[in-house]
Amino acid sequence: RGLEEISGYVRSLQDWANSIIMSVDKVQAWEGGAVVEWTLSAVQDRPIPGRVTEATGHEVVVNGVTILEISDHRITRAADYMDNLNMMLQLGGEMHMPGGLVIKNDVPSLPDTARLGG
Repeated sequence: RGLEEISGYVRSLQDWANSIIMSVDKVQAWEGGAVVEWTLSAVQDRPIPGRVTEATGHEVVVNGVTILEISDHRITRAADYMDNLNMMLQLGGEMHMPGGLVIKNDVPSLPDTARLGG
């Protein structure tokens, strides 16, 4: 994979979100690899293909980690891991557990003026 794939990955985030802020919180590197901890903040104002069919206007804040494999000073593999359940709950989703328990985010949406970049 090369620059086209990386560009496509970044564009896919811009396809569904505005006011995107991605901060790198911590980097641990060694010969052959690195781990990057990050925080993503964004406002979901367009559908997320295959996940959320409508724009919610909700702000999401998600923590994640990227594991990099490096060879000859080039990234040969990158794997991202993030808390997708947390993100879906922030967008208004619910998780129905066996036995009837329903997990949902009861925090009300922020007014437009309080959102990132608002």
